[in-house]
Amino acid sequence: EAAHRLAQAVENNQVPSAGLNPAGLYYQAAAAGYAPSARRLGEMYLAGQSGLSRDAAQGALWLTVAAENHDGQAALDLGRLYYDQKPAVAVRWLTQAKVPEASYLLGQLYLRDKRFTEGLEALTSAADRGFAPAHLRLGKLNLDNDFGRVPNPRAALRHFKIAAQAELPEGAYYLARMYLGGQGTPKDSITGAFWLHQAAAWGYEPARTEYDKLALNFSPGQKKRLERMIEEGVAPTTQTQTK
Repeated sequence: EAAHRLAQAVENNQVPSAGLNPAGLYYQAAAAGYAPSARRLGEMYLAGQSGLSRDAAQGALWLTVAAENHDGQAALDLGRLYYDQKPAVAVRWLTQAKVPEASYLLGQLYLRDKRFTEGLEALTSAADRGFAPAHLRLGKLNLDNDFGRVPNPRAALRHFKIAAQAELPEGAYYLARMYLGGQGTPKDSITGAFWLHQAAAWGYEPARTEYDKLALNFSPGQKKRLERMIEEGVAPTTQTQTK
């Protein structure tokens, strides 16, 4: 642990390096079984940091050492590492990670493999623990009829609200579409325009064009109301402060 803390201090320029190599210090601690050092060493190999050559195999090796010593972040990193090329291996590590993002990624993998029940359970677990992208995914799932499900616009609206409140641009965009189309809620073009504006402000470009077209058709009174909502950063139907 002392070697690990010294390596961190050197990396963060908190102490003079005096020729000390963080990678060497992390290796010393990792070889003694200290999981956080094994994880950091794995990350450094994957990124090619502190004089180490980029080496995916060594990176995976040290992340595995950390994960096998119950380091949840290392297990999550391994899940990400194997996500596209070796999904079965990714599932093993993501299951071990036991953090919201891991549950979200598990859900995505299960859905990709047509394992809908398991996918929905994993995404719900991530959402229940506050992982906003899981709410966005669940919102989309509740709008389609994949896997034989009946669309549930009200559930979709609830998930999109949470995603928008977390300032996910795509969540704000989908929430806008719900209000504009009257899906799961009475139609409300002003609130829809507000969320289009928020989505555009947060970088979701498709929302910008739609907002401009929509605002052109508003009456002076509607424009004034919308401008006030944008200035205050609050949508009355959600009472969400966005500033």
